[in-house]
Amino acid sequence: MELHIRRRENGVCSEMIFGSEPKVKEKGIVRIKGPLGSFTLQEGSGKPIILLATGTGYAPIRSILLDLIRQDSSRAVHFYWGARHQDDLYALEEAQELTGRLKNARFTPVLSKADEGWQGEKGYVQTSAAKDYPDLSGYEVYACGSVAMTESAKSVLTAQCSLPETTFYSDAFSPAQ
Repeated sequence: MELHIRRRENGVCSEMIFGSEPKVKEKGIVRIKGPLGSFTLQEGSGKPIILLATGTGYAPIRSILLDLIRQDSSRAVHFYWGARHQDDLYALEEAQELTGRLKNARFTPVLSKADEGWQGEKGYVQTSAAKDYPDLSGYEVYACGSVAMTESAKSVLTAQCSLPETTFYSDAFSPAQ
């Protein structure tokens, strides 16, 4: 099991792990319950796939990429990973490498607050996907990240790009209180 945990100011998990007096120590025991969700690759479909992630939403998308690699899938895949700044794409080289291992895949990193030197896509992942794929009627979309992104992606892609609601799958992250 691998955990991707974002360091967040006053975040419950962040303070437990990264705080000045962390409660989670090296080689300590941590009890975890999960996974409890249903955010998994839909088996048996040959439809092309759009993967959207923001921040640590990369972790479940990474799992989907690894599953597609394991299956030796030839499905068309386009993975968009969004963040504010380039440093927030904490596994950029790995994401490029995993996407590169698939036969028919593309990877697009997207920054919402890019520095002047950024040569890649700017804005939001759902906007980039809508621009690149104006007709998603034959696609599956998997979105993982912030609540704002997953809600916006569903709204934009179903309303503007003809994505059927039944082929939009999401896992929204909200900070623990």
